[in-house]
Amino acid sequence: MRFISPNEYEWLLECIQELHSFDDVTTLLAWMLDTALPRLIPSDWISYNEVDLTTPANTMAIFRPEGDARFPALIPRFQELVHQNPLVVRQLQNQNFPVHKISDFLTQEAFHRLELYQEVYQRLGVEYQIAATIRLNPGHVTAFALSRRSEDYTERDRAILEMLRPHLVVAFNNLALVREQQNLLDTARLALDELASATLI
Repeated sequence: MRFISPNEYEWLLECIQELHSFDDVTTLLAWMLDTALPRLIPSDWISYNEVDLTTPANTMAIFRPEGDARFPALIPRFQELVHQNPLVVRQLQNQNFPVHKISDFLTQEAFHRLELYQEVYQRLGVEYQIAATIRLNPGHVTAFALSRRSEDYTERDRAILEMLRPHLVVAFNNLALVREQQNLLDTARLALDELASATLI
C-alpha cells in the first residue's frame, strides 16, 4: 500500500470490480491487455502466456501492441526457449509463487547470456520483465507478463500486480466454470432433442 497513491488505488479497485463483469475469457483478456494493465503499469509490451513445457509447440502468447510485426516470426523460437525464463522455472518449483521480476533472479549480464534473450527478447528490445501467474498445472503455467526496454519494474508495480492477481485467478476460474456449465447444458439439450426425435419416429 505504501507504494501506491490514493488515485492509483482507486483505479485498482475499479479494475478489480470490473474484472468480475465479463461473460467470456476473450473479452476479459482484451480488456486486461488493452485497457487495465497499460493504465495500471505502463509497459512497452504486455502479453498473456500459456506456457506448456511438456509440449512446447502448444505454448501460446497474445502480445500487445498487436501491430508489432516482429513477434509472430519469433514465436517458434520463443516456444522452444521459454523454459529458460527464470519466472517460469521458479513458478514450477514453488506453488505459492508471488509476483516476481527477472531481475529478482538474474543479473542483467546473466539474462543477456540466455539464448532466450539473444534470440527473442533482444530482437524485441525486452530488457526487463515482471509476471503474475494466474494458473499453474504440472508443466504448464498461465501468466500475464509485462516487459520494458529501458527501466526495470518498481515495488509499486509489484504491489499492484500482487493485489490484482488473486482477483484475476477468481475471475478466470469463474469463467471456466461458466463455460463447463454451458457445455453441460448444451449436451443436455442435444440429448433431449435426439430423444424427442427418436420418440417421434
